[in-house]
Amino acid sequence: MREVQRLGSKSGVATKVYPVSEVYMIRIPNYVKPMDNDHVRAAMHLAIDTAALSKAFYGGVAKPLSVMTPEGTPSYVPDFHFPFDKNKAIEELKAAGFSTSNPVSFTFLTTNGVFPNDYDVARAITGMWKQVGINATIEETTPAKLVEAAQNGKLAGPLLYSWVNSTGDPENYAGRIFDPRLRFSTWKDMSLAPRIDALMTEIDEAKRMAGYKALNVESSQQSWAIPLLQAVSTIAYSSALNPTLFDNGYILPADMKYR
Repeated sequence: MREVQRLGSKSGVATKVYPVSEVYMIRIPNYVKPMDNDHVRAAMHLAIDTAALSKAFYGGVAKPLSVMTPEGTPSYVPDFHFPFDKNKAIEELKAAGFSTSNPVSFTFLTTNGVFPNDYDVARAITGMWKQVGINATIEETTPAKLVEAAQNGKLAGPLLYSWVNSTGDPENYAGRIFDPRLRFSTWKDMSLAPRIDALMTEIDEAKRMAGYKALNVESSQQSWAIPLLQAVSTIAYSSALNPTLFDNGYILPADMKYR
């Protein structure tokens, strides 16, 4: 982001920042205490000002999310909004036995340089949490280490994560993110498995989307994961060029004929 902003001030260079089908989120391992506490997770979620994150690190282009899918996708829920509410976050922590004078502490995992400003976003989130009584210690890691730890059920805490879905279909958003049997899953609630299986095999499209929308809303309300922002992509190129930009991140449909 900083580089594209720097290059944008130079003559002869064109730049663009645009939202894509990727989602920035916090993934939560429910087997790590105190992530199993509903009130702690709610406080974590309520204390994050996603609009401020977008403005500070993505020029306001990255759209804040309340569900685990971007606007324009079939399982997006436009009438559902998860609020930013510091006072409510403090109340939730109090219900869990914590406060600014007796903060809850845990490790917060993040990459550095995997997606734009990831480490800086993690630092900003820990600052927001600290204001309500959450002390999160940042631990820098790599995608390879994260996948290995998730597969073995050994994540040290919640993690800042970027999820790519080039189809826009909810089975590759909530359907994969919350399937407890997958090796990269973090929310290990086995009761979700038959629910997701039913959605994966539902042939009535209206029922399928209604089911995924319900899953999206419930997962956000219960903070099984915390959706943050629709991701952005950056590009800079010579203004002498006229490239065709497919600026959404989705797979392009194509007709194929076989002889």
